[in-house]
Amino acid sequence: MRTLGIDLNEMMNDGILFPIIEVSAKFHMPAKFDDEIEIATSAEALTRAKMKFNYAIRRRGEQKLLAEGSSTNVFTTDGKICRLPEKYFSRLVVGSD
Repeated sequence: MRTLGIDLNEMMNDGILFPIIEVSAKFHMPAKFDDEIEIATSAEALTRAKMKFNYAIRRRGEQKLLAEGSSTNVFTTDGKICRLPEKYFSRLVVGSD
């Protein structure tokens, strides 16, 4: 999010948190101690109320998939789901393209 110009501290100061509400993972093969891994992240869904990301984990320089997964976050303020303000949403939308 930092690369999109979104400062997490600013969001938290604005009272916006984004707890994870769902996680899934599927393991295909193990990574070994001291392996360098790469985690590719892509946005699957983005609305003003939630975002879902997919992950693909591989050894650096290899195409074999070690694991894949996803996580879903909701935006909240005062413990209730909220709509993300435009100043953040517009930056996330640009980054998800």
